[in-house]
Amino acid sequence: MRRLAGLATLIMLAAAPAYGAAPGMEVTAAWDGRYLPGAGTELAVRITSFSGLDARVAATTASGTYATRVSTRADTPTTVHIPLAAPGHGTVDITVSAAGQPVVQKQLRLRPVDGPLHVLAVSAPSLADADARVFRAGAASLPVFAAGYDIVGALVIDGDTLSALDTRQLAALQAFSADCGSIGLVAASPAVVEALRATAGCGAAHLASLATAADIASFFEGARPAPSLPSAAAVGELFTGGGSTAATTVLVALVALSVIAIAVLARAGVPLAGLLGVPLAGTALVATAATALDVTRLSATYADMISGDRSARFVRIVRLEGGGPASVTVPVDPGWLRPLGGSDLDVLAEGPYFERPSVSMDMALLARRDLVVTGAQPFEHPLRLNVRSGLAHIVNAGDAPVAGALLAWRDTEYALPTIAPGATVTADPDWPTAGHGAARRLLRARSAPGVPALIAPLNPASRHASDWVLIRPGSRTSP
Repeated sequence: MRRLAGLATLIMLAAAPAYGAAPGMEVTAAWDGRYLPGAGTELAVRITSFSGLDARVAATTASGTYATRVSTRADTPTTVHIPLAAPGHGTVDITVSAAGQPVVQKQLRLRPVDGPLHVLAVSAPSLADADARVFRAGAASLPVFAAGYDIVGALVIDGDTLSALDTRQLAALQAFSADCGSIGLVAASPAVVEALRATAGCGAAHLASLATAADIASFFEGARPAPSLPSAAAVGELFTGGGSTAATTVLVALVALSVIAIAVLARAGVPLAGLLGVPLAGTALVATAATALDVTRLSATYADMISGDRSARFVRIVRLEGGGPASVTVPVDPGWLRPLGGSDLDVLAEGPYFERPSVSMDMALLARRDLVVTGAQPFEHPLRLNVRSGLAHIVNAGDAPVAGALLAWRDTEYALPTIAPGATVTADPDWPTAGHGAARRLLRARSAPGVPALIAPLNPASRHASDWVLIRPGSRTSP
């Protein structure tokens, strides 16, 4: 009996490391660890555990912490992908932590590249030898997040590789296409071509069908970068009233009351020591009032699109202001996870694979913080801008009137009249010129000389004064 007990003890001791043992972790970065300074990328984290676990997987860079939760089964490897904004100097710290388990940590160093990559993802050997300078990729290595394509200057992909992509990879590819990414398609099915073309940005001008190695070489040579977007500072000017919130108003009011109180007490002959107590009391009152206020959120959005496109490129600023010291959570669209700046940002996923991500930001007392996100999203606007015989024609293809639009035409910015549903108006030099404002400045800065462009409320129904879309003339092209 004693021998049986001893044998049972040995078995338990042998099994003990399996429970509570540190989970295994393997980390790989997109594009074999290459990254473009200032651009995003993504990681693949492979986790194994003897007993299964519910863990938090986090990747920390100079731009913040990106984390998600994952559940694994015993002895079953599980891979999660994590998008990263610009990883600073290329150092990423990855941790896996779970209750009752040792924390696993790894550091990964990424390799900077001088310029965007040309990526070749084709299966035919004759085409794979098209250019020795390009990066070759298989279906499994293509990104699952739009941020993973930030390094890509041009991508050539064939039908076999496209058919092997999962739904998340296809969504990321569509986001790259919507962001005016250059994509060459080889032997792709008409349905796939049409799906990419439908949401391609820049009038689908960056999408092409290729057949030979010579076509691929020519496509890479002629690939153009996506047009630049305005700076966050320029978009920030769209905030009406400077983005002031209730917290700012309360602060100004309390300061004004303190000044009035000092003046009244001074005239009443209150000694200097008593007067000095007023600003101290006012400071305490400001701090007390601030902690009672909620942090206010405002937003300003600039979108850029070609007339008739079903997608647009965005820069959005979420402005947080006021309140007491707090950690504030801001929902973020999965396609807008880049770039995020600030070392105290914590990007969390409420579900796997960042399906419902949010950003946690630490707010100081009465502070103002701007969260800047960019991305390309499916989007349609009712206004169309066409140029025929040197004249600009604006069509309202929607079912509601559109007001408040401005037109840049012949070196002047005009205020458009309200355009009825289904109506077409032709640019008229007798229209009133646009008033001064941030929307007009953006229209002037972003429109090309001699080419008409218009800027309109992003959502004509709400006419939110801080959200605008710039629409350029153009026609859809077929790859």
